[in-house]
Amino acid sequence: MAGHWNHRRRTFAHFDRDQQQRDGYDAALWWLAEVDGVCAGAVIARDPSERAWIAWLGVLDAYRGRGIGTQLLSTVFRLLRDRGHHSVGVDVDTHNSVGALGVYRTAGMSERGTADQSRKIYSQQPS
Repeated sequence: MAGHWNHRRRTFAHFDRDQQQRDGYDAALWWLAEVDGVCAGAVIARDPSERAWIAWLGVLDAYRGRGIGTQLLSTVFRLLRDRGHHSVGVDVDTHNSVGALGVYRTAGMSERGTADQSRKIYSQQPS
């Protein structure tokens, strides 16, 4: 996720603790894709009662374009459907450099709305 606009490098232990506190956390919805013994991609879905959610999806640069992201999404879509969900949501940066929006579309997702975000960064802390 290092190319993501809001990425912060942190240890896996910290990331895992943070994920466990999220609504709908379920380790059974964490999937890895291996190619020749190399972890090539991962997906984390959440299963809150009101709406299923794709929290994270990532594929290493060297493995992109092979359908790995689509397969990971298909896997969690089946699991979530089996749990009674009729839809799955995701927030995605529509302007990212790796074509994530295309991966979600290929997996059968469609846009329900879009939004742009802006922020002001101060050069020093305001008083």
